[in-house]
Amino acid sequence: MKKTLLINQFNTDEDLLRKGDIFFLIGNMALNREHLLNVFNSTDSPYYKKCTFKPDGILLSIQIKDIPSVIALLIEEGFSVYNVYELYSPM
Repeated sequence: MKKTLLINQFNTDEDLLRKGDIFFLIGNMALNREHLLNVFNSTDSPYYKKCTFKPDGILLSIQIKDIPSVIALLIEEGFSVYNVYELYSPM
């Protein structure tokens, strides 16, 4: 993993199974909060109890390999995804 400023780049070959706190910046969060709650906080969701809601997006504690699946779900549900990154934590 290369560190550039405060954003880590994922090397998917090495980091695929590593778990991280991944933030998804969502457009119009105030308008979409209830719909996001229904999608991510229902008991049949694979992300149940892994999601934390923030003022401008969601934070998921997931494996790196799950990022494309989350993005696909967000887009399928009609959300605008503006950015995806792992929260920076100094080592």
